[in-house]
Amino acid sequence: MNKKGMLAGIIALLIVVFMVAISFLVSLQFWIEIEEVMLNTTDSAISQSAKDNIELIRPAVFGPFDYFFAFLLVALLISYIVTSVTLPTDRPVFLIIFLGFLVIITIIAMFLSNGWAYIAEHPNFVDAIDELSITDWFMRYLPYVVFFTGISGAVLFYSRKSQDFTGGGDKFGVE
Repeated sequence: MNKKGMLAGIIALLIVVFMVAISFLVSLQFWIEIEEVMLNTTDSAISQSAKDNIELIRPAVFGPFDYFFAFLLVALLISYIVTSVTLPTDRPVFLIIFLGFLVIITIIAMFLSNGWAYIAEHPNFVDAIDELSITDWFMRYLPYVVFFTGISGAVLFYSRKSQDFTGGGDKFGVE
């Protein structure tokens, strides 16, 4: 199947990135709340060694979240650029259609970015946002990232002529 553009796939990708960022934020905030309750417990239900160890768990478990999100987003953007290079076209009408789709996708990214900013500014998530600085940056500037990546992909995708990569023969591979 010859799928050029894949609007639904790109929208689904944006929603997945947004949901991953939100799940990282909520899980980190949930852990921060549990940690505060455990550290502020005054009775002997929790030993002092457990309280000492609980402070070591958060950087080990939740520290890589930020880097994982950045890696995920960069890997997806690189795969988009590579796909743009390997699927050349010679029909300029697709460029006009793609630019219309890019506007729609950028508007959706703007809504997701505004949703992230609204959630991030809530007083309950201030501590977690401080630890997710890379994720916060990407989500706040998601429309810019999507737009400029889309434009660079369009330049790569539509600036090349179609070439025959079939290895010879007719459409069935028979010479």
